[in-house]
Amino acid sequence: MITRLLLIFAIAFMFPLLSVAQKQGEALIDSLRTELPMMKEDTNKVTVLGDIAFNYLYSDPEKSLTYANECLNLATKLNWPKGIGKAQNIIGTYYKFESNYTAALKHYYKALNVFEKNNMMKEASILHMNIGTVYRPLEEYQMALDQYDKALKIARKSKDKKTEAQVLGNKGVIYFETKQFKKQQLVSLEALKLFRELGDRNNEAWILSNLGDSYAESKDFKNGIRAHETSIKIYEELNNQSFKATSLLSLGQMYFELAKLEAEASESKKELLKKAIRNLKEAEHILNKLNDLDYLKEVYRAETNVYELLNDHSLALDAFKKYASIQRKLNKKETRKQVADLEKKRETEVHRREVEIQQLKKRTEFIYFAGGIVLLLVVIGFIVSNNLRQRKLNGLLTVEKQKSENLLHNILPEEVASELKKKGFADAQLFNNVTVLFTDFVGFTTIAEQMSPKELVAEIDECFREFDKIMDKFGVEKIKTIGDAYMAAGGLPGENTTHAVDVLNAAIEIRKFMKELALRKEADGLVPFRIRIGVHSGPVVAGIVGLKKFAYDIWGDTVNTASRMESSSEEGKINISGETYELVKDRFQCSYRGKIPAKNKGEINMYFVEE
Repeated sequence: MITRLLLIFAIAFMFPLLSVAQKQGEALIDSLRTELPMMKEDTNKVTVLGDIAFNYLYSDPEKSLTYANECLNLATKLNWPKGIGKAQNIIGTYYKFESNYTAALKHYYKALNVFEKNNMMKEASILHMNIGTVYRPLEEYQMALDQYDKALKIARKSKDKKTEAQVLGNKGVIYFETKQFKKQQLVSLEALKLFRELGDRNNEAWILSNLGDSYAESKDFKNGIRAHETSIKIYEELNNQSFKATSLLSLGQMYFELAKLEAEASESKKELLKKAIRNLKEAEHILNKLNDLDYLKEVYRAETNVYELLNDHSLALDAFKKYASIQRKLNKKETRKQVADLEKKRETEVHRREVEIQQLKKRTEFIYFAGGIVLLLVVIGFIVSNNLRQRKLNGLLTVEKQKSENLLHNILPEEVASELKKKGFADAQLFNNVTVLFTDFVGFTTIAEQMSPKELVAEIDECFREFDKIMDKFGVEKIKTIGDAYMAAGGLPGENTTHAVDVLNAAIEIRKFMKELALRKEADGLVPFRIRIGVHSGPVVAGIVGLKKFAYDIWGDTVNTASRMESSSEEGKINISGETYELVKDRFQCSYRGKIPAKNKGEINMYFVEE
């Protein structure tokens, strides 16, 4: 029952940079907006704009973004670093609420750069923490922990107990999600001590709730029950009904787990189940008032389990029907959301293609114009002197022939190009053992949406140019690119016995290049592409396809399996099949992943190539 608690905790510590008055909600917004027209364009106005943007985040996010941008523009005009950083922080938080994590990171890193350049270390520590809260839902857990550790180091150095407690709580979230419960309990107890020293009852209760869930996962139900009971008392004092209900739900589930350990039909078992039902019913009552379907669904599922253990099948069926009814409502809601998201992506893709077509048209018009100029010059040259024209034409033919040769060799492997020139066609060939490589950029669509077509093409071009150099270095044949995917193969058109080693050496160098590129991009406040690589070895058929535009391509189940290796890989990882592993196991350190399901392939032995 930790999902909501984790989310609210991450949100609660997004905005310590803002100096907000004692008034809250609409009253505060109205008061600040009244002040705006009378204010000079100075740093005080920047602060007020930032406060309005912050307070609109919950009630009207679009207005929040409008005021945050106005805040950023004025702070930039005044060249006031603190205001610039605060505005970027609010904009980053807006995008985080929208689950646009790429944009959120972009603005958070911009804010961080401003604070670090101006030695505003307390603000920088909070930005490190905010960045960590973005990496968490992306499941970039190590990156999140790295950011939290940076924030923690600064907070402890400056004796900032509030930020220290917040960071420790966030670290606990990561440890819980990665099932490192002992670590989670240690950092949470540290955070609990600090929140109690600060008199922060709300976050004291939050930590206790998370500790209760962690103890339950560790089967330490005694401490888990104690932690949740204490958190419930605090939530009652604070009149926080929503959080009280989730703690009651967790408490009911723990009594149920304890009851399962007792002997059948024993009095202690019945007593524990009664406590479970009592807590679940109280949670049900609160959640019905709040119309919180997500958690109400979990309550009914828990009640179903308790009644089944009590052998009261009638009440169990009734609870399950309520659970199923809510699940259907949530499924419909999620389906509508998915349809809306797909429609939005479709519109974005249509617009992107229209832009690309217009750019292609402009390039084509320029080529025709330039070609016309060249043709005109040739005609003039012919009129001036036939002999001179002939000599120039002969020279031009020689140059053009060489260009054609070079272009052909760029498109086709040298052996295939030679066969094509000699015979006018090239035979398809069967290669019994080659190694095929696929790469793909993780989250490409999300990142691409934040870039102009020019920026996107330049970014992909930079990567693929380097990939081409790497393939040449290791004697691997580039086959083609498909959107943001890159395909290459070793062991053709000239057969060899080193194809698997050659391809893995190339894959490792690609991985190294992409990591170095990511560090440079992040240092500039940009969100980099991250890569996923897959490799498989086996037989393929290779040959030329096309009539006007030749293309050397490969086909066969080996190609399909290599593609599955890539899609089954992970960010920054090289995933290889068992067939490839047998060819390279004496040359590379690999870790066995087990039999992993692959689409249309069943289960396949897979390995990660270690760094």
